[in-house]
Amino acid sequence: MSFKKFNYIIIGAGASGLQLALAMLRDDFFKDKNIGIIEKKVKFKNDKTWCYWESGQGLYDDIVYKSWKYGYVKACHKTINFDLQDYSYKMIRSLDFYNFAKKKVDQTPYIQWIEDEIVSTKSSENSVEIVGKKDTYIAEHSFDSRLPKNYKPANSINILQHFEGWFIETKTKAFNPEQFCMMDYSHSDKSATNFIYILPFTEHKALVESTYFSPELVKSETYRSQIKSYLENILKLDAFEIYEKEKGIIPMSSHPFYINHQAHITKIGTSGGWVKASTGYSFKNSERLALKIINNLKSSKHPKNKLFKKRYKHYDKLFLDVLYHYNNYGEIVFYKMYKYNDIKTIFSFLDEKTKFYQDLKIMFSMTSFHFIKAFLKHIFSGFRIK
Repeated sequence: MSFKKFNYIIIGAGASGLQLALAMLRDDFFKDKNIGIIEKKVKFKNDKTWCYWESGQGLYDDIVYKSWKYGYVKACHKTINFDLQDYSYKMIRSLDFYNFAKKKVDQTPYIQWIEDEIVSTKSSENSVEIVGKKDTYIAEHSFDSRLPKNYKPANSINILQHFEGWFIETKTKAFNPEQFCMMDYSHSDKSATNFIYILPFTEHKALVESTYFSPELVKSETYRSQIKSYLENILKLDAFEIYEKEKGIIPMSSHPFYINHQAHITKIGTSGGWVKASTGYSFKNSERLALKIINNLKSSKHPKNKLFKKRYKHYDKLFLDVLYHYNNYGEIVFYKMYKYNDIKTIFSFLDEKTKFYQDLKIMFSMTSFHFIKAFLKHIFSGFRIK
């Protein structure tokens, strides 16, 4: 039997896999390597949007669909407006990113795009064997974005970020295209952490989304009726056209996905814990973690070396614990965070770039009986973070 041999193979051409491939092609270290990206099929439709905050120019500004310098949160019957200052809040449509990355890969002779569906992987002493439906591949190391079958064990705290969004167009002016809405709780399901999220593109076009952070899913009709009611009763729209929809489910979990690494297999993306557990954001995380992997490879270290800072895993676990046991408390938590902290510090904290004294300030601003109870529980459980 003949095998196709590679130095590195990336399994899955989603945000994490493509970010890693793009990081490799930007670095001369990999010019003499043989790299493969395995994906079941090329993607031809926009299946999601990615948003992230960023200071200054970024790697993907050429394909940013829209960016904002101002935002607001509506919670606890108050509106908190914020100027992003050095930051911009950026949105990328997934198809634009897929096409951008695919074009770059196709122009790089040492990276090969492979359409195949992986059946199994097996790590040996010096390599990994990857069996697909079409072929079998051997690599020195693989980066696998596929989720394990059991990723919600009983000892983890699991919240789902689930949502449906409508891209709408109105006849009358309805939106301020310079200011996005991070969270609006004014018309929410008060029994859960639920809010409306709005990305305005023009005065007439916007994405309006009903989002939940909750342990359980809701019926499709729940999102739809909430969005419709918000448009009619809060925005006072008599007529609008839905020209596109999106929906999704993002795991927000304390589960240590990264324990599934092997000697020659590194888990990436959601499967590697690349989704920020307390927010569900992942696109910018993927960029940062891909660069860390690159630096580890160049330093002859295992790719998983020091990818995460443990103290932020503790913070995320506390936050998830509160939301899991007191799911209707989310509005107050987010209100306190945005009310008592400037946006620059909040973004730095969520990017895991703050100093410890800044962490304490943010944590104290959100402190309540529920947080203290969760904190004490994790102290007595030994703050186990693997």
